[in-house]
Amino acid sequence: MRPEIYKQYDKRWKDLPYPGSGSYMENSGCGCMAVYHAAIERDKYKNLTVPKCRDYMVQFATVKNGTLWDGITAGLEHYGYNVHWREADSMDDIFKQLKSSLKSGIILFAKKNAWSVGPDGTLWTKSGHYIYFGDYKIEKDGTHWFYLKDSGSRDHDGWFCFEKSMKGCCRNVWICKSAKDKPVPTPTPTPTPDDGHYHGLYPSVRLYLEPGDKGENVTRLQNYLDWYFDGKFFKECGKADGVYGKNTLKWTNKMLTDFFGAAEADGKVGPKTIARMQTYSKKDPKPAPTPSHKGVVLDVSDFQSAIDWAKVKTSGVEGVIVRCGLRGGEKGDLREDKMFLKHIKGAYAAGLKVGVYMFTTAINAKEGKAEAVYAVNQIQKVGLPMSYPIAIDTENVFWEGGGKGRANSDKLSKAKRTEAIKGFCEEMKAQGYEPMIYASLSWFKDCLDMSKLTYRIWCAQYNTTCQYKGEVSLWQYTSTGRVNGYGDVVDMNENYLPANYDPRIKR
Repeated sequence: MRPEIYKQYDKRWKDLPYPGSGSYMENSGCGCMAVYHAAIERDKYKNLTVPKCRDYMVQFATVKNGTLWDGITAGLEHYGYNVHWREADSMDDIFKQLKSSLKSGIILFAKKNAWSVGPDGTLWTKSGHYIYFGDYKIEKDGTHWFYLKDSGSRDHDGWFCFEKSMKGCCRNVWICKSAKDKPVPTPTPTPTPDDGHYHGLYPSVRLYLEPGDKGENVTRLQNYLDWYFDGKFFKECGKADGVYGKNTLKWTNKMLTDFFGAAEADGKVGPKTIARMQTYSKKDPKPAPTPSHKGVVLDVSDFQSAIDWAKVKTSGVEGVIVRCGLRGGEKGDLREDKMFLKHIKGAYAAGLKVGVYMFTTAINAKEGKAEAVYAVNQIQKVGLPMSYPIAIDTENVFWEGGGKGRANSDKLSKAKRTEAIKGFCEEMKAQGYEPMIYASLSWFKDCLDMSKLTYRIWCAQYNTTCQYKGEVSLWQYTSTGRVNGYGDVVDMNENYLPANYDPRIKR
C-alpha cells in the first residue's frame, strides 16, 4: 500500500471546478480523490496526477452533490479494477467479499437525514463523504478494521474499527475485487458517424438545468441539441458556450415537446429528460410525446426543522410528504413524529400539496395493519386533503442507542416483512386510501417479495435514472438536495402521479 494521502484542499487543485460550475474539488471532490487513491495503488497509474483524474471523473459529478454512485464504479473500472458494490445496510456480505479481494476500496459515509456518527462518537460527515480504504484486517477479538485515507478536512487517516467507530455510518461500499490490464477508455469517445447514436457527454444533474445556468452541463446540453436537430442549433446559434440563454431555451423546449408533449416544455432538463436523451437514437423515429405529470416533492421528518415553507414554495417545489409517525426500532412502540403537525400545517398554509408516510418496523401483518390505522388517525387529526398515496417506509434502522431495528434485514425474513407490508397496504385500502411502498432499489430486490405486493412504488435510488423494473409513482433521486427555505440537505423526489391525483379510493 502506498503511503501517500492526498487532500481535496491542496492548493495545487482545490480550485479546479468539480463539476463544471458551482462547486470545486475542495468542496465536492471527495469521490474523485477516493478513486484517485485507488488508481495510484496500481503501478500502471502511479504517476497519475489529481487534475488528470479529475478530467475523467468530472463527467460523473453534479453541482452540490459531487460524484454520483455509479461514477465511483465507473472510475474504479476505468483504472482497471473489477468492482463489487452494495448498499451496506448489512456489512456481512462486505466482509465475505473482502476475504477474497484486494482488501481495498471506497466507503460512502452517509446516514439518512442525520450526521454520520459512529458508536464511539467519531463524526465522519454531516451529509455524505467518500473515503478510500487501502487495507483490511480482522483482529483476534473478531472486530473488523479498515485502513482509511481520508481526503477531507477531518483527517480520518489510519486504522479504524468498524464495530467501534463506523457501524451505522456506511451507506455504500465499493470493493476492488481484482486488478486487470485493459485498454483505458478515453473520457470523450470519438463519434462514430454512421451508427445513429450520440457519443458526447450527457448533462448530469440531480434537480434541473434551467435558464440562467452556466457551466459544463449546459455545454453538454447544447452539444446534444445540435446532434438531435441535425446541426440546426449551432447553425442558428453558433457553438456551445455553456450559457443557458434564450436560444438554448428555444431549442430545449422543442426537444421537450418531442419527448413529452407541449405541456412539459418548461425549459427544465432533469433526470427524466436526460434518461430519454440517453435512450434516443436517430435510427429510431422521433419519440412520441408521453404526457405525464412531473414535479419535485420533498419528504421530511423530525430530522428537519426551521423550514421556511413559503420560500420552499417559491423555489418551484410542488409538495411535501411528511412522516406522521413511526414504530420504534427496538421496542416496537407507535409514536408521532415530533415535527409532524408543524411541518404539514406550515407546508399546506404555504400552498404546497401534502401527503404522509409511516416509518415501519412491523414484524407481522397485525402490526402492519395497526400502523395503517395509526396513519389514518393522523390524517384525520390534521384534517387536510392528501395529494399523494399514503406511504409505508421500510428500511434498516440503527437508532435507539445504536441497536439494530427489529425488522432489519438480518432479523426478519423476507416472507415475514412482505406479510407486514401487505398488512399495512390492505388495511390502508380498507380505510379508504391508496397505499404506496417506499424502499431503496436493493431493498425492493432483496428484502421484499414484490410478486405479492401489487401497490404503488416509491423508489429510492441516488442515480441519474431510476432502474426499478416496473412502474414508479415517485422516485427519490437524492438525500442531499438543496432548496431555498432550508439551510441543510433534504430528500428530493420526482413525482410521476397524475397532476390531479387523489389518494382516496372511490367506493
